[in-house]
Amino acid sequence: MEVSNTSSCVSCSARKWRCNGAHPVCAGCQQQQVPCCYDWSLDKGIFELFPTWSNLNWTLNLERRAQQAANGGFARVYRTHTKTGHLVAVKVFFDHKRPPARALELSVREAFTWHRLQHPNIVPLLGIADYAKICPGGFPQLCLVSPWIPDGNIMDYLKANPSVSPLRLLVHIVDAVAYLHSFRYGSIIHGDLKGNNILIDCRMFDGSPTARLIDFGLSQIQEAGMADEVGTTSSGFNGNARWMAFERIRPERYGLRQSESKSTKSDIFELARTFFEILTGGPPFHGKSDFSAVTEAYQGSNPERSTVCPWIDDDRWKLMLKCWSPDREARPSLQAIRQDLDDSIWLDPFLREREYVDLGFILRGGTTPRRLVALRERITAVEFPLYTVDDDSLIHELEGLLPQLDIHVLRFCDLRRTPPEKGEAILKLTPSLQHLELDARSLSRAIDCAPFLDMAHRHAPHLTTLILRNVPTTFGGLSSLLLRNLEVRMNVNQSQSTAQRVLAFCQLLERTPSLERLVLQDWGAHHGAEASYLPALPSPQLLRLRCFHLDAGNAMLASEYLVLVSRSNLTELSFKILPYRSLNIDPLRAWPQLKVLGLPSMRGINAGVFNTVTALEDLECDTEDFLDLLSVVPRGTTIFPGLHTLRIRSAAGWWPGDGSIARFLRARDDAGIPLQRLLVHEDAVTRFFEVEPDLGGVNVQIGRYRPRDGFEGVTAALEPVDDLFSEAELRKYGL
Repeated sequence: MEVSNTSSCVSCSARKWRCNGAHPVCAGCQQQQVPCCYDWSLDKGIFELFPTWSNLNWTLNLERRAQQAANGGFARVYRTHTKTGHLVAVKVFFDHKRPPARALELSVREAFTWHRLQHPNIVPLLGIADYAKICPGGFPQLCLVSPWIPDGNIMDYLKANPSVSPLRLLVHIVDAVAYLHSFRYGSIIHGDLKGNNILIDCRMFDGSPTARLIDFGLSQIQEAGMADEVGTTSSGFNGNARWMAFERIRPERYGLRQSESKSTKSDIFELARTFFEILTGGPPFHGKSDFSAVTEAYQGSNPERSTVCPWIDDDRWKLMLKCWSPDREARPSLQAIRQDLDDSIWLDPFLREREYVDLGFILRGGTTPRRLVALRERITAVEFPLYTVDDDSLIHELEGLLPQLDIHVLRFCDLRRTPPEKGEAILKLTPSLQHLELDARSLSRAIDCAPFLDMAHRHAPHLTTLILRNVPTTFGGLSSLLLRNLEVRMNVNQSQSTAQRVLAFCQLLERTPSLERLVLQDWGAHHGAEASYLPALPSPQLLRLRCFHLDAGNAMLASEYLVLVSRSNLTELSFKILPYRSLNIDPLRAWPQLKVLGLPSMRGINAGVFNTVTALEDLECDTEDFLDLLSVVPRGTTIFPGLHTLRIRSAAGWWPGDGSIARFLRARDDAGIPLQRLLVHEDAVTRFFEVEPDLGGVNVQIGRYRPRDGFEGVTAALEPVDDLFSEAELRKYGL
């Protein structure tokens, strides 16, 4: 920390030292290049500069080897308790070395200025101590004592907490630097901004992280030590050059003396370097040696922009380059940097926490299209409540924005409020569209998906994925689509009977011959009486269909849908039935190549069908149903010879003594066809191990899984999320 106003130096502010008239004191001595007239030995006079409470010699006792906590850039830090029980950090600049008088002078000036600072984003100075008095064998020098901040520096914290947004922490840093630059006794220059000098304190505001600055002006102290050929604990100038302003590295190139090179503008430069470090997770010139980094900094070069950092968009990169301008007067103000961060903080929840970005809402909130274009790499999916696209001013803004964003994923929601034709203006602006979702968000008879699909057919030739939620399915006049992925959540209302819905779905399948993945939910018969008579329908030829996930309201309806897709080459099939009843699964005979199968209750099922599913590798079912199957199928142990993963969806209704998954696993192992993985639904883990306590020693990997139903927005994959148990979890369950 450096006080730029010479009238605010230690001498004048303290009013305890008097100039003898022969020489000016403090900053004046330096300007006239004459020695300071003060005796800078550590004695009673130095401690008298500070309030009585700041002398902590009486309450500290360092055990250096046992309590050394960090070996930072400019000092060694010890973690210790005071005699009153407070946990503190004690900073020692020249551990086991006699400090030069100039370094002692600077450390006193540093401490004197620091102890007057009061800001939530600056670590406070609790007091000072004489190293010789608190540590046996230490040389006399000033130690700075501050609270111990347990959460570490910002770099370590963000690495350990990757879900935390760094943007608000950057605002904390800007606020702290602004406070220093506007200090009432004169601008204070930090002079050593970098990630290691920003600590994170989670104890201040309800456990939320707060960034706090520390180590003001310690670069001067290190420089003094190097000039006197006394090594400090720092890695030295070479390492700091990664962050330092150009004029501090080569002041003569910019017509400056060394004493003039540090300014509020150099802090702006180094603030942007620090932001670069925090946002990218590595120091400036990451991957280069200190020598190479110094060479580039000496030549006035900047770090290369990261191609994988989502936090550095085009606008922020341009702002950083302005902060690194060789002309320090051209660098932006702290207010401009703060405004950039405030804008990003407002936007961040929309871009990071939501799968779909509501561009209309963001534009009405004041964000400019230019800023959204700068953030285009973070905008992967957009949505529009249909009523918003009836706004001509919004459409005008979107005309310049959407083509630059190159939208591939689009969702229309709240369809009931506005005629479908209003969405055509949006579809015209998204020619690269590949994924379209229509979500009514409520049951309604007044909407129809056919107009949307007709418009998509005209304006989105690359459309491959369609998701329909709560939209009546009428497709009679629809042209053929080159869809590969289709998800339909049927809208159940009185205007469509079960037969009408099945017929409409059959018409849709006839027009999607390229379909590879199909997800269907139809709870129609579950909301009223059982399904009415269903006429025989032709099964469309779906030679590319590989994956079908079905959630049906009753067994009869499920069987009908299975028949509709029987002319396909399925390798993955799962289905649920509400209510839980028996099902005719004879259609499974059409898919002997099935590799993944998820089954509802298997009670009443013709178990002989399973003898034809010989390629099965992954099976999901309930414990009770699976063991029932083993009891009725000859050579049950060897059923599904290629099976390597068994997923247990539920252990409800199952009791010890009724059979055992563990015995099945051991029998498979003895038969030379061991199972590789046993996975339990995340909601059934505790119950499963209550009824299966004998899994210890079984040769199988054990874990949990979380299923996906397909109706999860832009996530195309239906594979469940698997998580094998750690050693600690296995011990918890007695394994």
